[in-house]
Amino acid sequence: MRNSIRSIWEFELISRIGGGAVFGNGATYPLEGGFYYISPVNSPIYVYSLGFSSTGVPEFTLASQTSDTSTGLVGIGAPTITTYKGQAGTAILWLVDPAAGLRAYYAVPQNGKMVKIPTPPTNTVAKFQRPVFGNGRYYLTSASGDIYVGPGKRKALIRDKLLTVI
Repeated sequence: MRNSIRSIWEFELISRIGGGAVFGNGATYPLEGGFYYISPVNSPIYVYSLGFSSTGVPEFTLASQTSDTSTGLVGIGAPTITTYKGQAGTAILWLVDPAAGLRAYYAVPQNGKMVKIPTPPTNTVAKFQRPVFGNGRYYLTSASGDIYVGPGKRKALIRDKLLTVI
């Protein structure tokens, strides 16, 4: 019994991820071949495609990386992937960077490149966060406790339980 329980916890290093220090988890997108996303400090977001060796061992190959880099400071949030109703071709990669705010990209590389999606500016977002989603919107928290709601022409700012439309 002891040996079978121990074997559950054995891991095998299947790929080495490039870049700087990583203080958060990665993200995965299982559709369109399968991708893994990781955002080390002071580095681009690296996008790896899932494949298998000739012996059937899973392996990740660098498929693309963003043209911009994250801040050199600790506090980058974990990458997050969303889709429209789980449909292939609709995936978006989101990342909160305390220096650059919210960043978004099409999650699947196009011609080997990550294509950035414009997002409205977000001031002083909190460290180590990821956007949360609901009703077609995303929500972010600032370092001072404000909540940003997007997208839309008007940005709602919630502070101390008061709603102010800016």
